[in-house]
Amino acid sequence: MKAGWRIDSPPGLPGPSPPGPARRSPRGRARARIPEAPVNKPLWTAFVTAVLTVALGAAPAPAAEQPSTPEAAPPAAAPVDPPLYEKTSGGGTVRVNVVTRSRTDLAAAATAGSTLQSFDTLPVVTLKVGRSGLDALAAQPGVVGVTEDTPVPPTLDRSVPRVGAVTAHVKGRTGTGSAVAILDTGVATRHPFLAGRIIAEACFSPVDPDYSASSLCPDGTQQQEGPGTADSATGPCAALAGCDHGTHVAGIAAGKGTGIAGTPVSGVAPGADIIGLQVFSKFTSEAFCGPGAAPCVLSFTSAQLAALEKVLRLRQSGTPVIAANLSLGTGRHTIACDSDPRKQAIDNLLTAGVATVVAAGNNGYTDAVGAPACVSSALVVGSTTDDDQLSSFTNRGPLLDLLAPGTGIVSSVPGDGYAAKNGTSMAAPHVTGALAILRQAHPDQSVIQLQSLLRTTGKPITYTGAVTPRIDIAQTLGGPGGKPGTDYNSDGRSDIATWYAYADGRNSVHLWTGGADGRLQAPTTAYAATAGTWHAARTKLITGDFNGDGRGDTGFFHGYSTGEVRLFTQLAKADGTLAAPSVSWTDTDWSFTLMNPRTGDFNGDGRDDIAVWYDYADGSDKIFTFLARPDGGFANPFWSWNRTTGWTFSSMKLTSGDHNGDGRDDLAGMYFYATGEVKLFTFPALATGGFDNAQLTGYTSTTWGSKEQTSTVSGDFDGDGRDEVAAWYDYGDGTDAVITFSPGANGALGSRTVAWQAEAGRYTRDNLTLTSGDYDGDGRDDLACLYGYSTGAIKMITWLAQPAGTLNEPQHGAERTTGWGYSQMRLFTP
Repeated sequence: MKAGWRIDSPPGLPGPSPPGPARRSPRGRARARIPEAPVNKPLWTAFVTAVLTVALGAAPAPAAEQPSTPEAAPPAAAPVDPPLYEKTSGGGTVRVNVVTRSRTDLAAAATAGSTLQSFDTLPVVTLKVGRSGLDALAAQPGVVGVTEDTPVPPTLDRSVPRVGAVTAHVKGRTGTGSAVAILDTGVATRHPFLAGRIIAEACFSPVDPDYSASSLCPDGTQQQEGPGTADSATGPCAALAGCDHGTHVAGIAAGKGTGIAGTPVSGVAPGADIIGLQVFSKFTSEAFCGPGAAPCVLSFTSAQLAALEKVLRLRQSGTPVIAANLSLGTGRHTIACDSDPRKQAIDNLLTAGVATVVAAGNNGYTDAVGAPACVSSALVVGSTTDDDQLSSFTNRGPLLDLLAPGTGIVSSVPGDGYAAKNGTSMAAPHVTGALAILRQAHPDQSVIQLQSLLRTTGKPITYTGAVTPRIDIAQTLGGPGGKPGTDYNSDGRSDIATWYAYADGRNSVHLWTGGADGRLQAPTTAYAATAGTWHAARTKLITGDFNGDGRGDTGFFHGYSTGEVRLFTQLAKADGTLAAPSVSWTDTDWSFTLMNPRTGDFNGDGRDDIAVWYDYADGSDKIFTFLARPDGGFANPFWSWNRTTGWTFSSMKLTSGDHNGDGRDDLAGMYFYATGEVKLFTFPALATGGFDNAQLTGYTSTTWGSKEQTSTVSGDFDGDGRDEVAAWYDYGDGTDAVITFSPGANGALGSRTVAWQAEAGRYTRDNLTLTSGDYDGDGRDDLACLYGYSTGAIKMITWLAQPAGTLNEPQHGAERTTGWGYSQMRLFTP
């Protein structure tokens, strides 16, 4: 630490509730398996195994399959799953997957019955056998497992920003360069949310009259590969309920809605390619679909094995597959089921660099997951709600790896439409897309390392008896939750930049970096200018990531005595300093004193732009946008919002932030009327980077007080992907409070919460300059200020945000007791 600086802790005394207007609170044994269907929210249950409606992409277990007690490891000497003997006791036959010690044992095993499916790499063969065949398999020393080839059921708007994907997108991390494999009910390949990015297709759809199963492949065969073979919008799948599941899952993982009206903005990894694999068959018997639910779609384990092998072949041939998504399953497993025939296929993919992401299931089990989620090498995903609570239907327990949103998720469905669905089926593709983003960001890390990153950087969700991380991609990437443009050293925590004007005419920019505990560290000099180079009183400071490289940059408008105005930017360098100012715009018609700049990514391209509220002398007002260029400079401005009368910037407190969660920063203005009324407006950003001419009205008060009692900043203090506005309010009697205003779905800021309060005399608003950022790197924005004491000392203070969006007691960071004056320092703020 440099001489003259120290970091200490505040007394942290709690303050009484300050006076003022009334406040509102804001907000075992292996069991016989039946074919698998996509996992979704259960609507009815016939047995212990959940029966899921095909309308939500889920199908019931057959009436014949009564699950036994939770699985325990089967004896090594008994490779045949015991319920199979009962199923064949009357002379019947059953589909089985036979796992052998090695592929050399397969030929002998195949003599026990008729071969239904063989595999290229796995020591597995699918047979149709009777009781004598089971006896023959049990007697063969090379056979290690015989289980039924069971058919199982299939198990975004706000969810994409909630998991931090929007922050990743603005950093240019969209999953480009990777592909995700969707093993499901096929994909509507020409849906506008997915079109142009389906790079491979195949159909594995077994036919078996004994199971009432027919093919969903376009040509009616059990296996078909090539363009159109997994298209669920055509062929046998088109008119079948439940076949929309795979399209919905694919949209969550990698949908792209750019330029399409009325759609979700995107899936998690809109830059990733998609591999569509149909692994379901059509079933017409209520014994498998459930009473009144036939026909339905279910997936045989053998079909999944064939598809997993297809993914492996694609990977080995150079297709950059990062994850295979299985939003399907059934059963109740409290321990790992590594005798499952899918274990070897999942292991092979992991060795090749491909994760297998599996939905946990929707039975609401508190200590178990379904199969294949029980395979120890699978990445198992449960579901959360919009407010980061466990979804009521989600399975959980010791086998659960991650959580992701799975309630009310809007995504693509066949017919070029969109629909909301619930289920761990919807949670799993959030993780699949996240892995594509991480592969782009960390090309040299193994897939096991990427999985570990998701586990160790997610938001902890605490529930009865356990804590499981909900994925937070922004945090995993090492970027602050709400202010990526103020991380000047790329360490994943926000920093603060200050301009210091020395008495002798010199000027310098200092960087105060955020520490692991959220305290701001002693500053370093990032730029210094000799006397006479700049006139501090003629600068308006801005900050943001102007070139989209993930490091915060600084800039300023400079007004000259000639009437000329210039815009300068200083790009951050890898060594922690700033480049010399570079001019990118000059004008002689603008008046420096009438310009009021704010920064944010207003067009959602990953680079921070500049919005200037121009307060004309004739009483009219306009908002101009300067779009950032890839080189960190700015294009010439254009205007969008304008008013000829009724507004004046001198009555406004203006901030920037993404209030509606669409990936574009908006403007928010607290306006103080001459009548004493106060209104909080949102100016939504458009795709062009301009602003909607119809602003949104949120909080309104006639008892708030004056502009001189208020300081405002924006930040995502609760980490939900949408920025709140925080107002520091001086009650006039010495007490102070920080009040936050939360946005509704459209971005209007209305819900009011007291986030922190101080007793009389503790702080003086006139002695602080407020800002916000994620100073401890936990994915939530915090509050910070530069504070000037009457003794001449200056100090950086932070208030760390809690999960509910309230603020902890302040903690003091770097302090200078002599030599620097508060009046000579200014903060670079967005």
